[in-house]
Amino acid sequence: MGTIINENRTLIHAEKRRFDPCKSVLSVSSVFYFQVSSRDALMPFLNGGQVLIQSLQRAGVRTLFGVPGAGQYEAVDALYGRSDMRYISLRHEQAASFMADGYARASGEMAALLVVPGPGIYNAGAGIATAYACSVPMIVITGTRHQEGAPQAENDLAWYNNLAAWAGRAQSPAQIPGLVQEAVGLIRGGRPRPVVIEISAQVFAQRSEIEIGALPASTTHPSSGGRDQSLES
Repeated sequence: MGTIINENRTLIHAEKRRFDPCKSVLSVSSVFYFQVSSRDALMPFLNGGQVLIQSLQRAGVRTLFGVPGAGQYEAVDALYGRSDMRYISLRHEQAASFMADGYARASGEMAALLVVPGPGIYNAGAGIATAYACSVPMIVITGTRHQEGAPQAENDLAWYNNLAAWAGRAQSPAQIPGLVQEAVGLIRGGRPRPVVIEISAQVFAQRSEIEIGALPASTTHPSSGGRDQSLES
C-alpha cells in the first residue's frame, strides 16, 4: 500500500514476515520506506559543507587552502576523494593565506581559503590584506562566532571591509550557492580582490534538499550588491 507524500515521493507500507523455527512463531512487522521518482533522486540531502564545495568547484575553484578546525569539518569531509579539487592543509592561517595569495598570482586562477572564525581569520588577515592591496582574486570562507546571538557578530561583516571587497553571510545551506555566485561575479566582473563568505557551524552541519543542477556555474557578470551583504531567509 502506498501513500502519496508529494508529486515526487510515495510512502510505501509493507509487511515483513519471518518464521522462527526455535519458537515456532510467525512474526509480522511493518516496514515503511520511501519510493522516489527519478527527478527526486537528483535532489539529494546535502549538508552545508557539501553545498559549499560543489558550489566552489562549479565556480572554477580548483585549490583550497586552510587549517581544519571546529565547525567546518563538513566542508573538509566533502573534499575527501575528489579529483577535481585539491585541499592543502597548513598548520597556521597566516601561511595558508599567503600560499593562497601566491597560488593565485602564479597560476592566474582564483584561490580559496577556509579558516575558522576568531583567531583563524585574524591570523589570515595579513595574507588577505596583501591580496587586497595587490588585486589578487581570493574567496575566503570563515565561520561566525560560536555564541548564539553574540552582539559583536553583526559587526563582523563590517570588519571584513577592511580586508575584502565584499562580505556575505549564509543563513542556510540553500543560500550558499547564491553567495558563491555573487562573490565570483565580483571577482571576475571588476577589480579582482578578496571576498569573504561567512558560514556558521550550524549551517555547515544543516542538511537541505538541494538540486545539484541548480548550483551556480562560472559567471562573469558584476554584482549589483554593496560591499557587505547578509542574505536573510
